[in-house]
Amino acid sequence: MFAVVDIETTGGSLSQGSRITEVAVVIHNGKTIEHRFSTLINPETEIPSFIIGLTGITNELVENAPCFNEIAWQLFQLLNDKVFVAHNASFDFSFIKSEFKRCGIEFNAEVICTCSLSRKFFPGFGSYSLGNLTKNLGILLEGHHRALNDAIAASEILEKIVAEKGLEHTLLHRSVPIKNTEIPHELINKLPETPGVYFFTDNNNEILYIGKAKNIKKRVTSHFRNNNSKSKKIKALMHDISFMDTGCELLACLLEVEYIKEYQPFFNRAVKSEKNFGVYINGFINELSSFSIHEISKTELQPIRFFGTRKAADDFLSHMTAKFNLCRCLNNLENYNDNCFYKQIKQCNGTELDYHEKANYNNRFKDACIEMGEGWHDAAIAYPLADGKECTYVFRHQGVIGYCFGKQSSVFNINQIKGVTYLKNHLESQSIFNSFLKKPSAKKLKIIYNDNRDVTIKEKLKKEHGK
Repeated sequence: MFAVVDIETTGGSLSQGSRITEVAVVIHNGKTIEHRFSTLINPETEIPSFIIGLTGITNELVENAPCFNEIAWQLFQLLNDKVFVAHNASFDFSFIKSEFKRCGIEFNAEVICTCSLSRKFFPGFGSYSLGNLTKNLGILLEGHHRALNDAIAASEILEKIVAEKGLEHTLLHRSVPIKNTEIPHELINKLPETPGVYFFTDNNNEILYIGKAKNIKKRVTSHFRNNNSKSKKIKALMHDISFMDTGCELLACLLEVEYIKEYQPFFNRAVKSEKNFGVYINGFINELSSFSIHEISKTELQPIRFFGTRKAADDFLSHMTAKFNLCRCLNNLENYNDNCFYKQIKQCNGTELDYHEKANYNNRFKDACIEMGEGWHDAAIAYPLADGKECTYVFRHQGVIGYCFGKQSSVFNINQIKGVTYLKNHLESQSIFNSFLKKPSAKKLKIIYNDNRDVTIKEKLKKEHGK
């Protein structure tokens, strides 16, 4: 049960003697309001004129109102054993706690701030003040800066958050940690001491957290020895632990990225919507090869190089275009017309080339492709399993990372393997794969093709462009 609170005060500083002039409590079950309470309070001090102008609460209005100690016990009964909710909750909670202390009442509660939750769950607003937020969320707020009106508005914000994210996820943002739980030995004991990915799930089989480990049992156990707020909340909600034995750390790292992006678990680091970009080999324009830049998620084609931002891709392609004396218009870095700046200053001939010049241009283009593709070439790494006969194979073929399990071999025949699983293309995954390629312990294999050739960027160009 929630107690949504709002107060009005004589000022914003407890240290300077500010006191409460009005308090309102809305008892809310997450879906509807069950009870309302509000009262003016005699602050036993003068109300400054600018506060009167803001709230409309005058010294005359509170003259005959009860002092806080007269309503303290009634208020305590309303708030006790409930989650304390307010907009900018630290302000309201600190004043309420201070006033209770004056009355000899020790008050503690789990606290939720609708302002901070709105920033997380409703991003993109310029301001998260109660007035602006209610307007953006379509909530009616009349008589702003009166306690009951503001408390009702905050309760409607809470309603929207619960409706959007669910009650359990809303409660996870309480500032007071959930009671600790013991290590679930019956779950821990079933875990292997091998590399892999593990999953914490709740009683609805929703994934709470995904992690990777060299030793699954050891890593999971460390979670339950940790007493920070996050670990306590996970333990309180966790119903089961499952795992995937990967046979190697590299695959565990790759699958962790893959699954976090797919399932977006609540306790994992927030994964923003990806807008990775790639430089692609484009078609011909006037018999000249060209590049283009696209958002990776919007095409099924494989890029020759990955970038985290459009600017990084633009800057890189601009550099390579200048280095290999290519046309910026052909590479979609400038508008394709006669007004091209580089054409005007005679640093580029555009498409006005004869047969031999076009051949030279396309050769420079191929050289640029080869240099761009360095570090993103086809590769395969073998990780022997415990039985000494099987391997985990992790490979990159034509820009796509995949994995499979099979018998140990000194080579990796891409066309003869079965049971291959390919991963989605992410810049992060490509970076992980490249970092493991550099490790001395990585058993790098030669990729073999049925036609006895290694696919290089040059071969790819021949295949795609017929040259």
